[in-house]
Order: sequence, then C-alpha cells, then structure tokens
Amino acid sequence: MRRTASTHPTWRATTPSQPAYGELLRFASTFTKDFSAIVPWQWVTGLVMATARGDRRAAPDGPASCRIACVGGGNGASAPAWPPATEVRQLAASPIWLAIGDRRAAFIAPASGHHRGRAWITTDSDDVRTAKGFFELAWCGARRGSPARPTERRSAVLLCLARGLTDAAIAKRLNVTDRTVRREISSLMRDTGSTTRFQLGLRTALGGVGLPSLALPPGPADAPADAPAHDGQEVSA
Repeated sequence: MRRTASTHPTWRATTPSQPAYGELLRFASTFTKDFSAIVPWQWVTGLVMATARGDRRAAPDGPASCRIACVGGGNGASAPAWPPATEVRQLAASPIWLAIGDRRAAFIAPASGHHRGRAWITTDSDDVRTAKGFFELAWCGARRGSPARPTERRSAVLLCLARGLTDAAIAKRLNVTDRTVRREISSLMRDTGSTTRFQLGLRTALGGVGLPSLALPPGPADAPADAPAHDGQEVSA
C-alpha cells in the first residue's frame, strides 16, 4: 500500500489550530545536538530563540550545531549577532520549508503555505535522511551575507559555464583573453567559497551567487572553432 502522511504511523500532520510556524517553534525546542532548517527570513529570529530555549538541562546553550538557510530578507547587512553555535545563510528560493532535529525527526511544510499552512512531522529514518540530504544540498548553495552584485562580465562568465563552454570558448564569446576568463572564475570561486567549478555551478543554480537575469552576448557566427581569442578591447568589468 502506498505510504501517506495519514496512514503511516511515523507521520503526523499539524491541525488548523497549529499552523506551520508555531509548530516549528515547538519542534525546534526539543533537540540538543544538531538542528538544521530552511525557512523564510521572517521565521529566523524566533527559530533561533526557540532552539536556544530548548532543553537547558541537556543543552544549556542550545544545540551544539544550529544551521538555518533563510529565503528572502534583503541583503542581510543588519543581521543580528547569532549565538556561537548558530550560522545563518541566505538562499534564493526553496519549494518547501523544512527542519531536521538530531537526525531523528523532520518537519516539512509547503513554502506556499507560509505562516498559516499545514505541516507534517516524521520520524521515519528514510524520510529524515532524505530531508537531511535536501538541506545539505541547499546549504551548499546558500551564501553567507550578501556578496556584491556580479558585474556584467562575471554574470556572462557564469552563464557560459552553466552552458558547458570551455575557457577558450568563453573568451572568444566575450572578446577577452583566456587569462581574463580564468581570473574571473578564480575570483568567483574565492568570493563564493567554492572549491571546484562544479560547486560554483551548484551555488549559481541554487541562488548563492546572486546572478541576475542576463542574456549571453552573441558569439561570432562565422569564426572557425580554432580561431585565436580576440586581443582587442575587453568587455568592461
């Protein structure tokens, strides 16, 4: 039989009198080792306070590790000083709100429901593991603070990378040298904390680079594939 939230004993749905936000605060206060969540930015302060007010006998200062990826909230310039074990990052978007406590329970709610939507809590090990995996993927793409908006050239480099172009192809398309392309990629990796190009691409896809909507500049239609890179004037940074 297909497993659903209403038939599986490890799933519990909240009631209309227990909207998602309030249920999440209660959920967060019960864990002592590890807590991670993806929530709208309006929930963050209350959520951090809830984890800190948890079981003080077992964890006087809250969970040993608390990681929260928040969606929205502007540039984060006025973010408060969080407790030492708490880290908050920004995420461009998420289809769901979720939280995982001590790797033994997960809270899940549709993002469309916002504060008053329904939510579900599960203790099924496979479901908790899946929720944790989703969080870790999103956390990899989330950013600390809010980096400066990419320049037009950086944005174009990112879009070219996303389309699988090589350094040489990017250089020819943008009318710059290969060295300039490599320098831009290295700078982007450093600024986003990425250790590989794959990680840079992942963070771009998840909104961790702040990439604006930008059309790629047209490439030279008739240039042969082995034509040398242009040595003329570079695109302005």
